[in-house]
Amino acid sequence: MEQHEWNLKDLLRRVASRDKLRDKLVQSRLSEAWEVLYPQFKSYTGALQFNRGKLVIELSSAALRTELMYNKELIIKQLNDQLGEECIQEIALR
Repeated sequence: MEQHEWNLKDLLRRVASRDKLRDKLVQSRLSEAWEVLYPQFKSYTGALQFNRGKLVIELSSAALRTELMYNKELIIKQLNDQLGEECIQEIALR
């Protein structure tokens, strides 16, 4: 019988490849990444919701919402870099 070597990270990726589980894992990592990259927005940020490549960010400040709308592509790039994979395809600000 042939032995296969699996590391935990690869095994979790295989299991998480199912959309629902993967989205839950990404959402939890996104919350951490958001706080690391944008701690100055913490008091204005409500829930972060991730589903099938779309990140929805709830904001309590209209001025911040406007500012972030102009920087969506940069935010997507920075968050994906922080996560180490291309998870986010689009952002909706509410």
